[in-house]
Amino acid sequence: MKMKIKKFLTVIVSVAILLGVMPFGSFTTNAVKKYIVDGYYTYTITNGTATITDCDNSISGDVTVPSTLGGYSVTGIGEHAFDYCRELTGVIIPNSVISIGEYAFEYCESLASITIPDSVTSIGHNPFFSTEYYYNDSNWENNVLYIGNHLIEAEDISGEYEIKAGTKTIADDAFYSCESLTSIEIPDSVTSIGYDAFYDCENLTSINLPDSITSIGMEAFYNTAYYNDSSNWENDVLYIGNHLIRAEDISGEYAVKAGTKTIADEAFSGCYNNLTSVTLPNGVTSIGYEAFAVCWDLTSINIPDSVITIGDGAFNSCDSLKEITIPDSVKSIGNEVFHSCCSLTRATILGNITVIGYEAFSECESLTSVALPDSVEFIGKQAFYGCGALTSITLPDGVTSIGDYAFEGCYSLTKINIPDSVKFIGDRAFGYCESLASITIPDSVVSIGYEAFSACYSLTSITVDEKNQYYCSVDGVLFDKSMATLICYPSRKTNTVYTVPDGVTSICSYAFYRCESLTSITLPNSIISIGAMAFNYCRSLTSITLPNSIISIGAMAFNYCRSLTSVTIPDGITSIAYDTFSNCESLTSITIPDSVTSIDENAFSSCVSLKSITLPDSVTSIGRAAFVDTAYYNNSSNWENNVLYIGNHLICAEDISGEYEIKAGTKTIADEAFGYCSELTGVIIPDGVISIGYEAFSDCESLTSIKIADSVISIGEYAFYETAYYNNSSNWENDVLYIDNHLIEAEHSSISGKYEIKAGTKTIADAAFYSCVRLESITLPEGITSIGKRAFDSCYDLTSITLPDSVTNIGDGAFSNCIYLTSINVDENNQYYCSVDGVLFDKSMTTLISYPIGKTNTVYTIPDGVKSIGNQAFVWATLTSINLPDSVITIGDNAFSGCEITEITIPDSVKSIGKEAFGNCYKLKSITLSDSVTNIGDMAFCWCENLCAVYYCGTSEQWDKISIERINSELTSATRYYHRISDWQLVISATSKTNGLKCGNCSICGEKVTEIIPAIGHDNTEDFTLPSSAELVLLRKELLADGQNNSCYDYNGDSEVDIRDLIRLKNYLAR
Repeated sequence: MKMKIKKFLTVIVSVAILLGVMPFGSFTTNAVKKYIVDGYYTYTITNGTATITDCDNSISGDVTVPSTLGGYSVTGIGEHAFDYCRELTGVIIPNSVISIGEYAFEYCESLASITIPDSVTSIGHNPFFSTEYYYNDSNWENNVLYIGNHLIEAEDISGEYEIKAGTKTIADDAFYSCESLTSIEIPDSVTSIGYDAFYDCENLTSINLPDSITSIGMEAFYNTAYYNDSSNWENDVLYIGNHLIRAEDISGEYAVKAGTKTIADEAFSGCYNNLTSVTLPNGVTSIGYEAFAVCWDLTSINIPDSVITIGDGAFNSCDSLKEITIPDSVKSIGNEVFHSCCSLTRATILGNITVIGYEAFSECESLTSVALPDSVEFIGKQAFYGCGALTSITLPDGVTSIGDYAFEGCYSLTKINIPDSVKFIGDRAFGYCESLASITIPDSVVSIGYEAFSACYSLTSITVDEKNQYYCSVDGVLFDKSMATLICYPSRKTNTVYTVPDGVTSICSYAFYRCESLTSITLPNSIISIGAMAFNYCRSLTSITLPNSIISIGAMAFNYCRSLTSVTIPDGITSIAYDTFSNCESLTSITIPDSVTSIDENAFSSCVSLKSITLPDSVTSIGRAAFVDTAYYNNSSNWENNVLYIGNHLICAEDISGEYEIKAGTKTIADEAFGYCSELTGVIIPDGVISIGYEAFSDCESLTSIKIADSVISIGEYAFYETAYYNNSSNWENDVLYIDNHLIEAEHSSISGKYEIKAGTKTIADAAFYSCVRLESITLPEGITSIGKRAFDSCYDLTSITLPDSVTNIGDGAFSNCIYLTSINVDENNQYYCSVDGVLFDKSMTTLISYPIGKTNTVYTIPDGVKSIGNQAFVWATLTSINLPDSVITIGDNAFSGCEITEITIPDSVKSIGKEAFGNCYKLKSITLSDSVTNIGDMAFCWCENLCAVYYCGTSEQWDKISIERINSELTSATRYYHRISDWQLVISATSKTNGLKCGNCSICGEKVTEIIPAIGHDNTEDFTLPSSAELVLLRKELLADGQNNSCYDYNGDSEVDIRDLIRLKNYLAR
């Protein structure tokens, strides 16, 4: 994972001299992490402990799993964590581990030795299936597999069986469907019985459970003979020994019988109605998973001080429960434990609890009082989400983490303390806390998540401790420390005018949401991006100047800015997102610049004063209702015979009957323009029209005659769906619909084998052959010019395609999801496209358009010279490694979405990464990112669930200046490694008058960097312009580091790199 060593000297030296570049900072990481890599292991942190989620399959030999990773105790081995580690021969699990997930070591075919400590209390289904240990008959004792003191699996057990003494745990499904088992004796060493452990043992009539058991999994004894024997049930309750297993249809008050030790998982979950009160006797030690879940009428329950653990979801959706007290005997309460207890008003927690689990009290809409013990360290995700009646809460001084959405929707919360111990504040942690007036962020906070304070309508100030190294506050406004990103402007600040400071490059999503006092905002020329909903509901905002530096404006950014009278869209904008300016009721005019090619749905809808609109011919796509309910739209004089045109664009038609000819000069027909014109019988689309939008004529049920000129090169999906023409089977030729020289749609269930598009066809509409899964071969006629977006998407059996020389336009994703497509060939005479090894490029080979995902290669190197990776170019490719050349500048939307790459290096040349560019790359673990990247689009790394490391070739200050759009938590929560320069070597010594030079290597990414050494500044007559012999040797080595005699180092122009060039360079440095 090394960045390419650059021919760096001439460039960096010059830049360093001109700009005064400082040396890169030392190794740094950010502290928030979802998945973290440490050697062979990938792990995640939950509630202060580590769970191993994956292990590098190259691990081999005998291995001792570490007891700590990153300073966190390893308590869990997750599902499938070590699967397919085929060279693993032995494993010792440390005594820090308490759980092993299902299939954890599956298909570790050489695994012959396994050690599981007694600390493990939960073992999932078949964790060691298909290992050498599993298949070794000598490890089975009378058809039962034990590992240490844990019973893993039993097969074909009949009659009576006594589990051997010393056993601690019975794994999930251990005796599943042992139909001949009649009796089971469980020793008093056993503490836990897994999920479905004896499920379907239909002849099991005798069960002995000792008091030592503290956990009984869901349906552990379901459908056994014992379970099915009604005589074993006491008033609709099944006990086995001193353990309550299941209760059915209990109503009114119920007292659990004295002596009971354990309430099993889901024990009362079938008592949906009429159970109003439960009394637990002293002596009960554990309440299982969802033990009382969905007991809707339960109003009260006591928890005796003998209880130690309360499982996940234990009281989930107990709608009538009003108060609860957790005694100080309780050491842990589970996730979702009181979720949706909508009548719960008070919760008192006295126990020695460190974690309030995720959704623990979420949607407890009546909760007004919560007392948390001093022992709490973690507030889990959505822990108090939607607790609308909660007015205040005191967080103990030991809290270190506030999870995502932890207090979102607590709209009555007026104050909250964030103690000095808090390091992490999660995504939208306080979103929609509508009554929260102020908040103070201590110096301990290192990470504030996405939209953490969004929609806090009463917030007047955010104060940051001045010692905080990651964030700062200026006049109550929250920024990152470098002040490159404006994170949140408090909604209730009373200022009417605000100037965003120079240097800010990014306005975060929701940053100015509902700032109703602001009338004017000034943005600096440094701004690159404005996030979604950034100025939404700034109802008093009358003016804002958008500088030309802006290249991205998020959806709904200015929605409901009702006083905004004018706005100038910057020349760099190429797309106007949905609802960007909708409901700007005072906006009177808008001029769309020539750079814009698409306008999304509702972009200017309900701008009721907007009477002047200028649309350039560059616009080729206009979304549904983009200008609906504007003054222009509502002015009948702008409509020509019930048709609205803006410039050379047809926007909408209403109540059209008979035949209609679109007027000459029209370029674009907007999405849904004629939708549901039920009396339209004929339409003529004249020469000059180039695009017909999505559903443009959909549901025109009387439309029988359609004429489309050959100029049309883009026809949206469903453009003529459910018209009379579409529904007339005589218009379909062998299950393919043509209109004039345009192929509109192929019947996906009928097209199979080979298909030859008829001669004269000019255009293939968007998604025309979508999901023609049995189409094996397609022949395109000479003269065809355009292939629409997703035209052959999901044509699974299509193996190759040849594009004739006439093709001039290919839409995004034209060949996506063609899982057997191995080559896209192009006629060598085509002037617009070419193919190299079956990969589609534009003719100049500066844009890679489509990589056939049926190719069997696992590694692909993109050719030098390619500047752009097209939208959806590699979507769902099975490649495990992709090499990008230094020439690439942009990576398009969805470019690598769904690829199986495990790591990727983004070269220095790349400036922007598109929306969902690496979305769904579920195997991606690490990326190396150049410091040249300025913009990362929405969801660029969304669903990269294993992304754990970002190697950034820059400083933390540079990172903060990157415009990272919405929903990229997988990227921002990955552990970040900045430049760490080591092995500095002196190239040229500094003298009294001349600068020196030293170089070093980054031990993180491998890049070579240089640093200028300032002149010493004293008067030394011994200083001399010639470098020393040692300096010359080292400098020459650096100049020729890549083994080539590069002319770029020939400073005196004599075609050689020698001492004269070195002297010239040294003197140049002196200047």
